[in-house]
Amino acid sequence: MPYSRVLIITFIMYDKLCQNLAMAQKTDKVLSQHNKARLNTQTDIEGKLRQAVIAACDKYLDQEKQ
Repeated sequence: MPYSRVLIITFIMYDKLCQNLAMAQKTDKVLSQHNKARLNTQTDIEGKLRQAVIAACDKYLDQEKQ
């Protein structure tokens, strides 16, 4: 798979993940105070998702080099 195609797929995946994160944040307003406190312990969700996407791309590119 060409590198540009990997980038396009990566951006599409990241966009979908951000949309899901936005939906989760909207849903959070409806949850009880207990659930809000539990969910707020995971403050860096977007950063973790970004790192996972970058790691997956690096792994794929390493396989392509071999």
